[in-house]
Amino acid sequence: MEPLYTLALTTGMRLGELLGLRWQAVDGADLQVRVTLTRTAAGWSLTEPKTRMSRRRIALSATAVAALRRQKARQAEARLLAGEAWTDHGLVFTDAFGEPLPGSRITERRLRPVLRQASLPLIRFHDLRHTAATLMLTASVHPKVVSEMLGHSSVAITLDRYSHVIPTMQEEAALQMDRLLSDPVRVQARVRRTPRTGKNPNPRSDRGRRKSVGTAYRIPSKTSHASQPRTRSTSKRRMRHMRQDR
Repeated sequence: MEPLYTLALTTGMRLGELLGLRWQAVDGADLQVRVTLTRTAAGWSLTEPKTRMSRRRIALSATAVAALRRQKARQAEARLLAGEAWTDHGLVFTDAFGEPLPGSRITERRLRPVLRQASLPLIRFHDLRHTAATLMLTASVHPKVVSEMLGHSSVAITLDRYSHVIPTMQEEAALQMDRLLSDPVRVQARVRRTPRTGKNPNPRSDRGRRKSVGTAYRIPSKTSHASQPRTRSTSKRRMRHMRQDR
């Protein structure tokens, strides 16, 4: 059962997700959570997880990949011993005949004897999930990544449930800021100059301002006859008519 505990501790997967894990969902260093094993009075079945975020991809560590390889080798030996009595459901964790493991007996009959032998506190199997989350947060893994690995519907659930880890993370952040600010900081200012051309004058210069304004509004540089008021030309015409009448 050591591979089962290793995978639970390195991924934070739920017990039902581990017991319903199939080999086809394992691809090298990746693992897809698509089903969970549930038991009823009629027997067991593989059902989809309850929430959308529970259907997720989990990146496996080298320790988890090695544990799955050991499990595959042990399962091949058990299959040879069982012979025709073996039932192939494609599950990763099975009993001696290929059937899914009973989740209710894993903690009492298999996990706790191991904990007693190692002189460790007697915890539930689900506590391995909490341990995985605490270890990741303590190692400064981003809470969003931890939330995705655990399959929480929101990162707020992760932060609220493991808020006891946050003070330690804040202290580490303060130490990191001290390290950053204690080192000399070099600031290099670079000024990028744009070459002046006749087509694109510098708008900040007087010359450029005159050209740009004159071009934009089409203001003529010299006053033309067309721009003079029409009242003067009209008065001259009247004077000419008056002279002719005389």
